[in-house]
Amino acid sequence: MYQLLQKWDEALSIAKAVNYPGFEQLKANYYRTLFDTGRDAKAAELKIADGDIAGAVSLYVKAKKPVQALETALTEPSLANNHQLMTSIASQLMQSQIYDKAGELFEHMKDFEKALECYTKGQTFNKAIQLEEQWGDYLVSEGQHDASISHFLEANSLIKAAEAAIEAKEWGKALQIVDVIRDSQISSDFYGRIAAHYATTDELDRAERLYLEANLQKEAIAMYIKNNRWADAYRVRLWRSFP
Repeated sequence: MYQLLQKWDEALSIAKAVNYPGFEQLKANYYRTLFDTGRDAKAAELKIADGDIAGAVSLYVKAKKPVQALETALTEPSLANNHQLMTSIASQLMQSQIYDKAGELFEHMKDFEKALECYTKGQTFNKAIQLEEQWGDYLVSEGQHDASISHFLEANSLIKAAEAAIEAKEWGKALQIVDVIRDSQISSDFYGRIAAHYATTDELDRAERLYLEANLQKEAIAMYIKNNRWADAYRVRLWRSFP
């Protein structure tokens, strides 16, 4: 009777409660009805109830319900780490113009370029800025300091950009970045480190300027003494005494 009235959920519930021997066949008939009528999303709900998460995700993708597909897939680690599946869902999210979710998914897959594209298309610029910094952090973790600099600059993360430039031995670029850092204590530390580099490459005049910018007169004097430039050492000493 319930089948005739198309009340399949009630029919299945009762059949299961009374241990009806034809329960599995009844459920199979219901699935067939759902597939024949294009109700794949409803069939996915039944799959979830049966514990078939992978089957449910597949049906949500077929039904072009990428949000539900993503939410369901993320409950199962093996599916959440299935790159091919996640890429398929991300593509559907983009096609549906659900750019924020697509961006988050691409970010989960560490495809930062695609994630940034999605955030930009979706005009979620705050996420785009945050992503730039995370992208930079990721590149640093991979030892790609030079490549990370531009991403830190896009995120206005000047301290990380300066640190990356120093690690990449991009001394000129590091100096340009430090010049716009407003925190004098932080910039002084960077100036001192950059000065120490120039002191080792015989660019002593440049090193002096940076040492003095960092209030490291003793280091500047020691540098000149080490290089037998006594007149310059004396000059810097007088500068320290009479600024």
